[in-house]
Amino acid sequence: AKVNEDASGDVVALQRQIQELK
Repeated sequence: AKVNEDASGDVVALQRQIQELK
């Protein structure tokens, strides 16, 4: 994962997955 683009993208993706689990 790149520092800026991919990292922020991964964070958003993880947050979306977490919200779906809740």
